[in-house]
Amino acid sequence: MSLGRLALIGVLGALFPCCQADAGNGYDMEPTLTLSQPLGSATFVYQQFDAEVDFPCPLVSLKAGTKVLATKELCLYKARDHSPFDLRKDVSFNAIRDAAIVGHRLSYTLDVSLRRPDAFLQKCSLTFSDKAIGEPECQLVDRPE
Repeated sequence: MSLGRLALIGVLGALFPCCQADAGNGYDMEPTLTLSQPLGSATFVYQQFDAEVDFPCPLVSLKAGTKVLATKELCLYKARDHSPFDLRKDVSFNAIRDAAIVGHRLSYTLDVSLRRPDAFLQKCSLTFSDKAIGEPECQLVDRPE
């Protein structure tokens, strides 16, 4: 990269610091939704971002104070035909709704339109403890009429 480009990037970064904000998650973007659940010595944190502008995948982590114990991007799911898809590259639209934490379980609804002709809703949940984050388990649900 040329020195001129590096200088331009530095100037733009100074002019637009909002675009470089690190929300304490290691990503240069602000979450649109953050939920947390204390777990004794750790805290479970769920962060959701603007899927069209920032990052299509929710991010979950376990933290102890400022130390991140574990982090997981919730990007990989299974389609109606059980084939895998990735929210970062295999969808033309996705939205995550109704995210909630009850006890040691995160639940959310995933609304997906794949790049191939298929669209569906999935009700997903994920369990966690102060030592581990589980994998999302999702069930296909009918779209409301």
